[in-house]
Amino acid sequence: MSKPVKAAIVLAVAAAAVIAVIAVIMSGQNRDADYKKALDLYKEGDLDGAYVLFCGLDGYEDSAEYAEKIFTETKIESVRFAEEGDIITFGRYEQDNDLSNGPEEIKWLILERRGESVLVLSVYALDSMVFDSPGGSNSWTDSSVRRWLNRSFLLFAFYGPEQKRIEETLLYENGTPYEETDGIFLLSVEEVNRYFKENADRTCEATDYAAASGAHTDESKVYDKYGHTVEAPPRCHWWLRSAGKTAGTVVSIYSNGMINADGNMIDDAYRAVRPAMWIDLSAGE
Repeated sequence: MSKPVKAAIVLAVAAAAVIAVIAVIMSGQNRDADYKKALDLYKEGDLDGAYVLFCGLDGYEDSAEYAEKIFTETKIESVRFAEEGDIITFGRYEQDNDLSNGPEEIKWLILERRGESVLVLSVYALDSMVFDSPGGSNSWTDSSVRRWLNRSFLLFAFYGPEQKRIEETLLYENGTPYEETDGIFLLSVEEVNRYFKENADRTCEATDYAAASGAHTDESKVYDKYGHTVEAPPRCHWWLRSAGKTAGTVVSIYSNGMINADGNMIDDAYRAVRPAMWIDLSAGE
């Protein structure tokens, strides 16, 4: 290798090192500024704004302690005495399909309470996707939607203080436990029948974001237990985790709340996703 080439390589490496150092310095300065802004917001009483900034600082200084303190005081205390049927907010996800204003708080319906733990289901269908790719399995254990919920969605929708309160749950199907636990999951046919007695109770609206992502919605007539028509906005079809009656299908809920026991094909991209999870209100204490 000639001397000019060696010199060029040395200069390139040195320049890259300088750029890396500058990036580290700038990153530190940005974190300092964000930390100061978070403290200012906290002192001014803008706890939600401070919480978002503290969580984004990823443990810088005592930001994790501040984030935990705010979360405990503003979220946990507000739901500690919530009962079955109540609606709480927990986590954030894009819903109004306006990316410029950031994700919105997720509303959850409390289905069951066991001591300090609550089982919740998203009030709205949050996204639309296949259960699994073409040629895949209709088994919940191997599904791509399961991986998405417990990886991408879990990390994107919940900050650290929220993530550590999501319980790892051993799910059952027809009395048989799965081999692995899940933090976030889809309901089974058995669970839907247990928590929703009427078709009208199973209907679900899709968020604007979910509809834009492909969730099929329609204005199917919905009836209450007396046979009366219930006026409602367009509803979506949403996935359960139970296998359908035929190969390659998974059970879903029609827009009118009826259970589609025959199921939809696993690669049907028009079904919506309605996450469920157990939240431990005592975690972090």
